[in-house]
Amino acid sequence: MTPARITLPHAETFKRLALEVATTAAIVIAAFSNIWPRGRDLTAAVLGQDVGPKGNALFRGIFVTVLTPFTAEGNIDVRALEAQLRYLVDAGVHGLLVLGSIGEGPYLTDEQRERVLEVVQREVDGRLPVVVGITAASTAQATAHALQAARYGADALTVALPVYYSVDLSALKRHLLAVARASGLPVLFYYYPDAYRGVLKPAQIAELLREPEIIGVKESILDMAHIERQIVKVRDPSKVFWAGTTLAMPEVMELGGDGAASVVGLLMPRTAVALYRAVQAGDRAQVERLRGKLFRALPLLQRNAMNPLLAHAGFLAALRGQVPLNLGAESTHARLKAALRYRGIPIEPYVAAPLPPLTAHEEQLVRRTMEELLRLEPNVESSDE
Repeated sequence: MTPARITLPHAETFKRLALEVATTAAIVIAAFSNIWPRGRDLTAAVLGQDVGPKGNALFRGIFVTVLTPFTAEGNIDVRALEAQLRYLVDAGVHGLLVLGSIGEGPYLTDEQRERVLEVVQREVDGRLPVVVGITAASTAQATAHALQAARYGADALTVALPVYYSVDLSALKRHLLAVARASGLPVLFYYYPDAYRGVLKPAQIAELLREPEIIGVKESILDMAHIERQIVKVRDPSKVFWAGTTLAMPEVMELGGDGAASVVGLLMPRTAVALYRAVQAGDRAQVERLRGKLFRALPLLQRNAMNPLLAHAGFLAALRGQVPLNLGAESTHARLKAALRYRGIPIEPYVAAPLPPLTAHEEQLVRRTMEELLRLEPNVESSDE
């Protein structure tokens, strides 16, 4: 005789209640303990001034990393790209980051890159600042990509550390300056040691930022002490410091940063923008409430993500310097594309080889996660707001 299956009709309700309780607990902890760094006070004391978000005004806020859609034949899916851009502009994000690592920039041909830039220029039409990712290994190729970006009206570039051969600081500086000077565009150094095999000391990054053409750095690290020392050593509040993940943006902004290059902003753009505003307002309870929502997207941001509740606690501990934690360099491009379909974007989960395709298991993961995210941030057409 087959034993009867016991079902829990209210399991999802219990799960959501547990998540809300955990988020509330995080808010209470934030209110009664010093979970944010002391860096703003220390940095202000060193500089003799308040170093709040005073970087180049054009590059403050939530800069969402745009996905590159493909057709089944491997061409750029123009219709899907146009729809994605309209969705982000309408959501009120502050800027766009195209052809970066999330935009599969390292895997695109020059022709594909040009097609993306052409569509972005036409569709955005100056309504938002556009930053273009440069990940080429050689200075010649990076310069060619930068010139291409300049032709299509880019406002700035994020330039990654050249890979394959190791380069010292002087070679890196020559690379960044060659790209900036050839294109006439300002450069943000893309500091992502997990992906680009290059660990720099705060003093080395500060040396790069002393060059006028290098206006800032995208910080794909969770070491707040490292970022704090950079800001202190740079001693220039006009420079731009972006968090490499929106989840760390409150702490980076508390140190004097300017916003974030946001992947989670693809999935919950209005929540990400609201988080930025809450940080600006100094509303820590609201910051933790909104960040708790964004953590629900974690299964779509990491290939082997742990439970969002545990990840939330571990992430905050890492930001306090209590545990070591790296951002990693994993590919979830297909998941993100599948997720955007739940936002009404006609995008297919095709990715550039050798990135991994979407699996059946991931399809189910996307569905479950997006059902939760849609509850937390409904699509505009179904929202009561």
